[in-house]
Amino acid sequence: MEARLDLAQAKKCDGVEPDNVDGYTNTTGFPLTANDQLTYNNWLVTQAHNRNLSIGLKNDVDQINDLVGAFD
Repeated sequence: MEARLDLAQAKKCDGVEPDNVDGYTNTTGFPLTANDQLTYNNWLVTQAHNRNLSIGLKNDVDQINDLVGAFD
């Protein structure tokens, strides 16, 4: 994901919109928890903002109250 964000920054994108950031609600083959998802989503926000990229929340409406202040 860091490489993808680096690419977006290099291409002078204003922001990113990651998809499927609600893996804990799907059958992924990994034992993801809601807390794992919050940790990852917040990490993703930090990484985007560190590159001066805006980031939109497309999925994970079940955790929107916890994420709305971080995403753009």
